[in-house]
Amino acid sequence: MPLSPGLRLTAVVGPSRIEIKHDNQCAARHPRCYGRGLQILDLNHYLDVLEKKPGAMAGSTPLQQWRQAGRWPECLDRIWGQLEQRQGKSAGKREMITLVRVGSAVGWGRLIEVWPSVSSKISRALRASSARPVRLDARRISSIRSAFVNARVLAMHPL
Repeated sequence: MPLSPGLRLTAVVGPSRIEIKHDNQCAARHPRCYGRGLQILDLNHYLDVLEKKPGAMAGSTPLQQWRQAGRWPECLDRIWGQLEQRQGKSAGKREMITLVRVGSAVGWGRLIEVWPSVSSKISRALRASSARPVRLDARRISSIRSAFVNARVLAMHPL
């Protein structure tokens, strides 16, 4: 969770992770890195910058680290390729960055599970709109997020 500058924070250093706390609530949690000169980077922290420079995503160190750690399955590269084919390289990369945000918020497994349905809806929208890029704006992300939340609630508490 983003915090304002100037706040008093506490770092709790454990053997495998570091937590940053504000008012005794965890604001950030990261794996601890023991290697000298090594960094553990989280792709989610770079999304704002990557939206401004989407061309940097493919070669970014955080993405490489996610791939090495198994957090970026091969199917995400296929999705990325489909987006670039349909919307062009730059717009496709921006959409992939948006999907990374959604996947992090609602869960990668669920996003990957519903991708075929989402993909066909995007295809129909593109055909209907003469191949104009379909942008997942904040309202659409919010509706996707609430649909996933509702699906989870229904799965846990069936009618």
